[in-house]
Amino acid sequence: VENAARFAQDYNDDHGTIITALVLPKLDAALLEAVNNKAPHLNVWVPIKRGDLTKLEHFPLATGAALNFPHTVTVADVASSNSQDDRMKMYYHETMACISRAPLEYSSCFQDMSVSVTTGFDLAVDNCHLQGISDTFHDYGQCDRFDETVDSNWWKDH
Repeated sequence: VENAARFAQDYNDDHGTIITALVLPKLDAALLEAVNNKAPHLNVWVPIKRGDLTKLEHFPLATGAALNFPHTVTVADVASSNSQDDRMKMYYHETMACISRAPLEYSSCFQDMSVSVTTGFDLAVDNCHLQGISDTFHDYGQCDRFDETVDSNWWKDH
């Protein structure tokens, strides 16, 4: 982590501010302090899960938090084989985003720390990007309906 901080600091010194922040590999106060010692002007974000939002006050050197938002590992993350299931999955994701909005606003407003969702929230309808390139891809009929979404007012509204 110290080497990454030093590299970021040196790179920014040579090229202007290109690297805007580092995200630590784990929530660890010692790592945060080490990065701040090597690159005091670099923004450092701590990785967190929803349960860690109340712990942010213990990391005053951090300039932000990178939230892992793992609700996509639910039943709504399975491949769907029809348009109605696609829409139900999107509705589920929208609902989860709204429910989880309050802790993010709490962290930003009351703990004075920016929190961004950085991993775990995937709006991809299904795993069609793996078709033809991965042995783990299974065709349930989920990739044959892209044209339905292109001109759909429902998808544009969601």
